[in-house]
Amino acid sequence: MPADFSSLQAIESRLLSDLALLTQALNRVDWFVEVAPVMGASPKLDVTAKRHRMLFDHTGLVWPCQAVPDALPFDTNSVPAVLLRHAWTPEQTQFPMGQWARVIKPGGLLVSVSANPWHPSVWKIMGKRSWRLPSWPHFLSIHAHPDIQLEMHPLTQWRGGLPKLSPVLVLVGQKRCEIAPIHSRRSGRLAVKHAPAVLAQCRAA
Repeated sequence: MPADFSSLQAIESRLLSDLALLTQALNRVDWFVEVAPVMGASPKLDVTAKRHRMLFDHTGLVWPCQAVPDALPFDTNSVPAVLLRHAWTPEQTQFPMGQWARVIKPGGLLVSVSANPWHPSVWKIMGKRSWRLPSWPHFLSIHAHPDIQLEMHPLTQWRGGLPKLSPVLVLVGQKRCEIAPIHSRRSGRLAVKHAPAVLAQCRAA
């Protein structure tokens, strides 16, 4: 990316730090994984949760471990929250949403951030390459998964057929909780068999 992409990152950092929806979500967990491009500076967030960074390039995860996008190095139902930053830029590999749905704990969070290709500041920085970024409808469809319930960030909700102009698109989603199976007793009453608690076996890098 061009060297002045840092100016867009500065805007992103300011917007995310002021986004109550994001800070409230991340303050509900003890730790989270931030997945970002190798050239991306980490945004400043007013959260108490411990952040574990993982970096990727066009081949997949490259630091602090190497992995391909469709085989994330986490146990199933092990990660409280994931902050996924710019995984759908022209130079980067796309991460299958099913993999994130697999590794996030039931009730856990998925936060995804992408540059808005319809914003003038993004055009100035990226030129024609901005059209290769996901637009708001595409950004929503990328994250569609039956296990993830999405919330739309107010800056990117529809107005007159277009999202409100913001240089950054943000989605916050929550993984649906597992439903405990119901078994019938001989007396005719229904009994709920509680699902066993899920224990995290991986705390990221």
